[in-house]
Amino acid sequence: MGKNQRKEREMANAREAIIEAAARAFARHGFHGTTIEQLAREAGYSASSLYTYFKGKDEIYAALQETVATKFETLRTGPTLPSLGFFEHFEWLIRRLFEIVEENRDFFIMFASQRGGIEWVQDQDSDVITRTNYLNWIGFFSEFFADGIERNEVRACDPRDLAYFAVGAINATIFRWVAGDMPTPLQDHVPSLLEFLVSGLRHSAVETLGSVD
Repeated sequence: MGKNQRKEREMANAREAIIEAAARAFARHGFHGTTIEQLAREAGYSASSLYTYFKGKDEIYAALQETVATKFETLRTGPTLPSLGFFEHFEWLIRRLFEIVEENRDFFIMFASQRGGIEWVQDQDSDVITRTNYLNWIGFFSEFFADGIERNEVRACDPRDLAYFAVGAINATIFRWVAGDMPTPLQDHVPSLLEFLVSGLRHSAVETLGSVD
């Protein structure tokens, strides 16, 4: 590895460490309540040396958001799992979503405290983790459920309605966990959430009874 490559690697590692430290500081004090001195102290730097890697608090916050958003984007755009059945794939998606949230709990504590929830659709600003990300998930699950409808594994209705239903329930579970209302690991709540969602996605008893007339 050449000198320039080594320096770039060191710079990238330092930026990553600062971003992780910022998530902890923001979770404790909130974005507006966190000073650049607190960020530097959390990361083990002086305030002046922190500017070697970032222009300021806003840029650190933007980098933190982008880091989390990239993980979600990778999940959305990653390879499919053709060996799994529809509902097995659905469970896998929820578990991977929750895994990302658990790995970034400090960020979501800060995020929820700033906005009073995880309902991203209400945000009209340019944050990469807010409205755009929310609508990307609605689009993703709309296509996912449309495939399930075509395979006759999901009730025949507007897949976008199902997407809002599913994302809303997922967001509510995440918010409760981040807020400390559910003390056990987030993954422990997948079975009950999945049971609730699957009961709404499968062909309903009303549909079955209606077809008998």
